[in-house]
Amino acid sequence: GRHELTARIIAPRDFGNHQPVLLFCVPGGFLTGDYYDLEVPGDSSYSFAARMAQHGFVTASIDNLGSGESTRPENGYAIAVEHMADANHCVWQQIMQGLGEGSLVPELGRLPDLLSIGVGHSLGSCLSVVHQARAHCHAGLLLYSFSAEGLAMYLLPEERPFIGDPAGARANLEKFARAHFE
Repeated sequence: GRHELTARIIAPRDFGNHQPVLLFCVPGGFLTGDYYDLEVPGDSSYSFAARMAQHGFVTASIDNLGSGESTRPENGYAIAVEHMADANHCVWQQIMQGLGEGSLVPELGRLPDLLSIGVGHSLGSCLSVVHQARAHCHAGLLLYSFSAEGLAMYLLPEERPFIGDPAGARANLEKFARAHFE
């Protein structure tokens, strides 16, 4: 179906002599793009995006499909990481085009040679890896709070036989997701 994702852009006042770089920030599960621009009363040091802007980076932080201000699919249990990564790629394309043309943040001017680095936290790291594998759009990835080992310890007994059987697991994805979250 048709969905809309929310993104926040925080940009530097200028790039100095540096190549313009976009940090495309994807939050972890149950978090929103605000994770990268945390506001703590009396302490401005928690905003990753603001700090990166001070160093000349443009930061785009998104609300993943189904979280924050982004739309929620009718049946979220049927959404796989590939769907989420593809939705994120659509947002990334619009951001890159808008920044490249100078229409998204006009005061920055045109940024036709903008490089992109994917930044992910937890589930956002997983989504960034899948996004990069499917679209090859980032010059690099910065991943944290993420393990490529998987989370087998969280599988229910009826899910364990599908370790090593991605086709079988995918065929049962909605049933497994419902078992965990309903």
